[in-house]
Amino acid sequence: MKHSIEKHIFELLKHHDCVIINGLGGFILNNRPIFLNQITNTIHPASKLISFNEKLNQNDGLLANHLIEVEGIGYDEACLEILKFVRKSKLRLQNNETILFEKIGELKLNDSQNIEFFPKSEFNFQQSSYGLNSIQLT
Repeated sequence: MKHSIEKHIFELLKHHDCVIINGLGGFILNNRPIFLNQITNTIHPASKLISFNEKLNQNDGLLANHLIEVEGIGYDEACLEILKFVRKSKLRLQNNETILFEKIGELKLNDSQNIEFFPKSEFNFQQSSYGLNSIQLT
């Protein structure tokens, strides 16, 4: 494949509010309106908060169809690539390693052996807010 599964997921999140990785879980975007932090006196633009739910693991076809279109592979090969990614990811998690999704966040296993997600906030998935920065009021 030309690009990693992680990069494909990032691209899909730019246009979809939920991306499911069959067998691992799903990333979900939730709207957050413009808000004023009264402690720091900063106005933040509208954004989307990202979360991960390991119970969302049924194949909805979005990721596989994206791989078919972008990578130019067949459905079976796309599903196989996702399966390989999930197996490697689960093995890495069991070995106490972190799985990094650039510009999205990190996954790791907690003490209860559940997947825990640590989001990164460097990219705003809210299309209407692309390019807007927080403003410090004086």
